[in-house]
Parts: sequence; structure tokens; C-alpha cells
Amino acid sequence: MFGYTVEELTGQSVGILYSDSQSFSDQWREMHHILGKEGFHIQSASGKKKDGEVISLEIVTGNLQSFDGVVSLIRDVTEKKKAEESIQQAYGELDQIFNTAADGMWVVGKDSKVMKINQTMARLFSLDEKAVEGRFCYDVLQCPEQSRATCSLKQLARGEVLKETEISLPKGDGGPAITCLLTV
Repeated sequence: MFGYTVEELTGQSVGILYSDSQSFSDQWREMHHILGKEGFHIQSASGKKKDGEVISLEIVTGNLQSFDGVVSLIRDVTEKKKAEESIQQAYGELDQIFNTAADGMWVVGKDSKVMKINQTMARLFSLDEKAVEGRFCYDVLQCPEQSRATCSLKQLARGEVLKETEISLPKGDGGPAITCLLTV
């Protein structure tokens, strides 16, 4: 994992495997701390390969009381961290697209509760984005279709595919109803 042979590491300080002295000091301190505890402990550190490349490490350390020592399992999680960062960036971009879309959108769970609403939807229907989360969608917009078999959510639950329906929905502030093309 670090690019060394066993011979190159034998007799060396484990500090050569860390990218900085702070990571090494933290890990050394943690190993001594674990000597007095049971179970395994997980921590992160920055490692340094023989060629100087810095890698992200996950270190699982456990007390080996019968040997009066500790065991450390070290795993390179560089690719995992990069993947997590890419996922977070993608979620951020999707969230930005969702919030700046020209169409009003909301995410409604199978239980008909609002999970998320975009700014356009909130503005169109005079809704408070945070206040509607967790409420039933048919309560938020007093949807007349909710109790009927023609409710788009009910149709989807029955296995029907994408639905487009023209519907008139009242605004949250009591203003005039808005005729919408509802796509579910």
C-alpha cells in the first residue's frame, strides 16, 4: 500500500508512513490510549507513500490484552473519499438545479408527505418552504383530487406511469387558484 518492501520498513519508525508529524503524533497517542481500553477504535489519518503521494487512511486499532499491545489495521480510503466528495458535489449541483428551476417542484414521499419544495413552488403558491416539509401534500394545497381515484399519487401507487394532469390549486395565502399542468 505504501510502496515499500518489508526490508525497507523493518527497523524504521512508523512515522515515515504518515504525511505529517501531527498525524503520526495523533496515531501514536491513540495507540497508547487504547492500551487501557477494550474493543476497536476507528480514526482517520493522512499517509505518505514512498514516492511522496499523500493518501487518506482509515485506521482500526484494538487492544490485544493477551499480548500487552495493540493491533492496527490500516486501509487506504483515498478512492472512497474521492467518491464521497464527488457524490456530495453532485448532490449540491442537483440541489442548486432543483432550487433555481423555473417550474415549481416538490418531492413527495409514498406516504404523501412533502419532503422538499423548491423556491419557485413556494413563491407560486405563497408557501413557506420549511413549514410545508413533513405535511401531507393534499393538506398544503387543499388538493380536491386527494380523495378520488384520479389522484396522481394514487395512480402511481397502483403502478401507472408518468401522469400529466391539468388541475386548479388554491394558493396558500387564500389568493385565487392557479391552474397548473401537474406532472407526477
